[in-house]
Amino acid sequence: MSPTPAPRPEPDDETTRTADGPDTDRAPSPGPPVDRRGAFARGLFHAGLLAALGATAWQEWGADGSSPVAPLPPFGVILVLYGVLVFFVLFLEHSGSSRFPWARYVAAAVVTTAMAVLFLPLEAFAWTAASELSGVHRPSVARPVFWVGSCAAAVGSWIMVFRRPTGAAPARSWSAGAQVLGAAALVPVLLVVSAASFHRPVVHHTASAPGAAPPTPTGVESMAWEWTPDRGSVWEVLTGTHGPILRLVDGLVALDGSDGRELWSARFPGQFEDGTGIFEGGRWAYDVRGRSGGDARVRVIDTATGEFVIDGAPFAEENAFVDGATERFLLPSERPGELFMVSGEEGGGAERSTSWVTVTDTRTGEDLWTRESGVSDEGLCHFGEEHLFRDDVLWVARMCADPAYFDGDDVEGSVRIGFSGLDPLTGETLHEHLWEHEDQDEPWERFGFRVSGAWEDGDDILLTVQDGMGSFLVADLRTGEGGFVQGDLPDTRENVLWEVDREELVYTGRKPLGDFEVNGPDVVFSRLPVDPGPAVTIDAAVPFPHPEGGRNEASHAMVAGPTGLVVWPSPSGGEGEWELHAVPLDEPQGEATTVLTGTGTFRGGVVAPGAVVLAFSDRVIGVR
Repeated sequence: MSPTPAPRPEPDDETTRTADGPDTDRAPSPGPPVDRRGAFARGLFHAGLLAALGATAWQEWGADGSSPVAPLPPFGVILVLYGVLVFFVLFLEHSGSSRFPWARYVAAAVVTTAMAVLFLPLEAFAWTAASELSGVHRPSVARPVFWVGSCAAAVGSWIMVFRRPTGAAPARSWSAGAQVLGAAALVPVLLVVSAASFHRPVVHHTASAPGAAPPTPTGVESMAWEWTPDRGSVWEVLTGTHGPILRLVDGLVALDGSDGRELWSARFPGQFEDGTGIFEGGRWAYDVRGRSGGDARVRVIDTATGEFVIDGAPFAEENAFVDGATERFLLPSERPGELFMVSGEEGGGAERSTSWVTVTDTRTGEDLWTRESGVSDEGLCHFGEEHLFRDDVLWVARMCADPAYFDGDDVEGSVRIGFSGLDPLTGETLHEHLWEHEDQDEPWERFGFRVSGAWEDGDDILLTVQDGMGSFLVADLRTGEGGFVQGDLPDTRENVLWEVDREELVYTGRKPLGDFEVNGPDVVFSRLPVDPGPAVTIDAAVPFPHPEGGRNEASHAMVAGPTGLVVWPSPSGGEGEWELHAVPLDEPQGEATTVLTGTGTFRGGVVAPGAVVLAFSDRVIGVR
């Protein structure tokens, strides 16, 4: 009889299980068990935490500080907190027991989860606060990297928490490959998030058939339409060919002035605004955007259709801007895909009698040409400070006199005032008209001498040239006829020219308060006839509706045909009550009437084709 073999012992649970739970699919080895999933989570946690820490440091010290509000979340506090967490988790010695490492990851999981969850409402608050203060919010790759890194660290640490319970346990070895794989898994996510923060698509809608432009109103009676932005706030209103153009936080929207419907829009989410407005009398709109850390790009938009005439061309001119309506940009028909900028400069010291006009290519920042004023048969000539581009001609104010006149000496003799029409691409003179200024009691001031505007009069364009003391020359560009207007109004202060036709100029100003050199409470409209009419004015006052609140310096005046308009916003300049008043300018003693009242934050008003448009932060209304 053969011997009976001894029974084979059952496997001991302690040899196949660890304190962390089942450890299957692993061959016995003489060394400690290898925790690949834990190693993957550890690598993910470390990479996420370091990415968030680096993004926090960059946001705190590397950002350019252009945001108008303090960055949220408070990255300085987070930087200290994450720094302590890195030291706590990564650099403390292993205690030999699993209880302390488990506690480390519990703390890490709680902190990183809290940061990931709280980041979203705090960041939303930062966007809102920045938009309310300035209308812009610079995009930053640091913020999404911080959030993704915090999420990755939270996921990795929670996995580590549930894989490392308390109590004694045999030592584990970390798989280096699994740790590298865990860290590497975060890299493509960070790349995608970084790219998305910089390259959000442009949202562009055009008007297929805008039709004929509606007529400009000549008076107002009641509200005709209302428009509300789908997101963000309205920051400015400008005049296009078919109605108002609205500057929003993230781009431009054009409305039909007749009914308030949206004609076209160009929205640039995630791109920082470097400047936006209109030029050439509202025929074109421009929008310059600079991505965070990137080069600026310019778009030129046809305000009738919304089509991009120039789409994302480089913009190298760094000192170009005034936001809003400007005549510094040129779009010659011979080179329609290229944008140029005109500037003027006066000499100093020994060259104080010299002035220059320069046209610059905005793509490269290099000058296309420069023209010096120089000497002519009329004497020493001087170019004005500001210019105008119409019908492919660059119009520049020009003054010619004895050289001593420009040195500030009292010189008797001829002073000739007018303008030159220059070729925008070469600087050559195409037209020139000069008129004798015979009023020696009111000499023209060299400083502040400029082309101040162009005004449509039927099919003709009237050009206004003015000096710094309120004297005007009004000239017809087609016929070359012109005349002088002495616009120094002795009874009002801060006079602004609002309307020009062949017969008269319409100003607004403020009457001084008593004997003090401060503005009184009323806005005054004044009409001055063009020569040879008598230099008399007809004043129409629009009183401030809240005298108990003191003076309101923020009134906004407009002229719609024979009607003067004044918007009185809230005296505080923010949210509050506003009123629209109208006064007839064709009556010697016209009385102001209240047209509309409401509540809101006033952003501006224009007389646009189709309606008088009032813009508020949360809505836009058309009145006619």
